Amino acid sequence: MGTSAVGEINSFIIGNARNQVYARDHEFKFKNEAGELRSGATLEQDKRFLDAGKVPEEGKVVALKPA
Repeated sequence: MGTSAVGEINSFIIGNARNQVYARDHEFKFKNEAGELRSGATLEQDKRFLDAGKVPEEGKVVALKPA
């Protein structure tokens, strides 16, 4: 598995994280909103990661597939 694929998987996990992300070190890779491969050391500057930690709106319902 290449670095780009790993970065894509890490981005998916990070995007679905609520409060914390654990990693062995800061050298893991992820893709930012622009699709650029970035180092985990820059994660605290990533808008998608910062937005994922916010409390969701109360009562917001998202349909997973059409009824």
